[in-house]
Amino acid sequence: MLDSILDKVTTSKVGQQYVQGVRELFPGAIQNEEWQTSNQVTITVKMTALVDVMKWLYYEQGAG
Repeated sequence: MLDSILDKVTTSKVGQQYVQGVRELFPGAIQNEEWQTSNQVTITVKMTALVDVMKWLYYEQGAG
């Protein structure tokens, strides 16, 4: 499933596929998205989704 999500996104912003993945897997969780540079993004997520989003981004995407 993740591969299909990541394959859908083609962009010059590094990491855009992760933001798109959060949007698709956790609809409505992102309250704000700000790009500082083409490879640095900050997202603000609802408190009720924070644990699940962080688990997906950190552990399930290979950072942990």
